[in-house]
Amino acid sequence: MADYCLKIVSNMGNWLRKRTLELISKYNVRLKKKLSQSFLVNDFIVNSLINFLELSPTDTVIDVGAGLGLITKLIAEKVRKVIAIEIDPILAKILRDVTSDLGNVEVIESDVMKFSLPKVDKIFSNVPYGISSLLIIKLLKERCFKIAILTLQKEFGLRMTAKPGTSNYGRLSVIVSLYGNVKKLMIINRRNFYPVPKVDSIAIRLEPLDGAPLELINKIEDITAKLFSQRRRVVRKVIEKFYNKIPDKIPPSIINKRVYELTPSEILKLASSLSDNISPYIAAS
Repeated sequence: MADYCLKIVSNMGNWLRKRTLELISKYNVRLKKKLSQSFLVNDFIVNSLINFLELSPTDTVIDVGAGLGLITKLIAEKVRKVIAIEIDPILAKILRDVTSDLGNVEVIESDVMKFSLPKVDKIFSNVPYGISSLLIIKLLKERCFKIAILTLQKEFGLRMTAKPGTSNYGRLSVIVSLYGNVKKLMIINRRNFYPVPKVDSIAIRLEPLDGAPLELINKIEDITAKLFSQRRRVVRKVIEKFYNKIPDKIPPSIINKRVYELTPSEILKLASSLSDNISPYIAAS
């Protein structure tokens, strides 16, 4: 049985599609491939995603890559405030126009990766494919939210929850496992976007994990980048190549594995052993 709660294959609903096309025509928008600009235009799916946010009238929500502002507006009607972040100046202007009658939408025209996010209750994003990995790691580092509902490229989303020994398992799987709780919500057929992208998408729910070893996150980023650059090699060989020697604390059961077989907890032990300061998270476990 599939472990996501809903699979969407239809093209139900057309209000979003109609308004999206109207705004693109009205403002003579030329969509930029380098920014992965593609808008979710299925009413039923969008309403489902908003329901997954579990919004309340007291919530403050960040909308990353808010685009034309149509979904931003739907969220803003249910909450205290929305902080809408959009890098494209043309879309930011449309966003301001579309939400101008509400009074509770703050538009930030900027690259989300260039500043620290404020503390909020929820985060929503149809994540631009080009920044997916960077944004996920940023969110897990900054821990500025309680719940995030994110739409991602399907294969990318599946890598987030991949298990050791599988083909999708990699550094992102490890980092997300150690620092967040992820739930797959729905697969979204590419036909529900405009313009239609080349791949299907997946919606996920992300929460920061309590008790995560934040003092080691930079080390874990570094060691996973090195390890998974040679994922089929024996761990001992990779550690010797990049760190010159094997820490005494690491048992043979770990260093004799192939990289892709390592569990997140084993990589955490490696990171702790290679760090100057031993994590109290490890010592207590």
